[in-house]
Amino acid sequence: MSHRCAGKRRALLLCALACGLGLPTAAAADLHLGAGAGGVVPWDSDADPGYSLLGQISGGGFGDRLRIGGELEYREYEVELLGVDDVSVDTYDLRLTLQFVFFPETLSPYVGAGAGLTLIDLDDKRVEDGLAAAGVDVEAFGVAAGAIAFAGVQLPLGSVFSLWTEARTSIAFDVTGDGNEDLNPSDLGAFTGAAGVRLSF
Repeated sequence: MSHRCAGKRRALLLCALACGLGLPTAAAADLHLGAGAGGVVPWDSDADPGYSLLGQISGGGFGDRLRIGGELEYREYEVELLGVDDVSVDTYDLRLTLQFVFFPETLSPYVGAGAGLTLIDLDDKRVEDGLAAAGVDVEAFGVAAGAIAFAGVQLPLGSVFSLWTEARTSIAFDVTGDGNEDLNPSDLGAFTGAAGVRLSF
């Protein structure tokens, strides 16, 4: 009888330690799938605002507080390039992300950061037409390394669905491709306000 009581006490103690340390428990979700949309305001004061669409996937750990995953973000906006206004820029950002949620099971703030690659699709024809006399040749596609930081709030609606909204700031640099050196970090850096839904399993 004493051995059984001691075993129960040890089990309760381990459970309490797991909860206190935020270690994964049966209630913690292992997979999170999210989607959202928002507005983009480029750092460049000559650029025009655009929009963003994103998809996210992450796995939980440490009581579901720390989440490691990835995201794909599409952004569209316009910049001034080589003196030509309203040059359309489409970017496809593929990133690895790390996110920390303070209180996973209730209304909670969270913070995160990430890094990855940005594929850039420029309206090169508009630039070349605008600078036809100079004979400028601009590559339509480029690749950049980038990083992002974000902070937001999530609101769980049960054990599966949750809503989220966040503020994001990102930068990209080291563009490849002849002529694209003039697309500097301030052209690719942007502030984004986004909101969406997340499913947890």
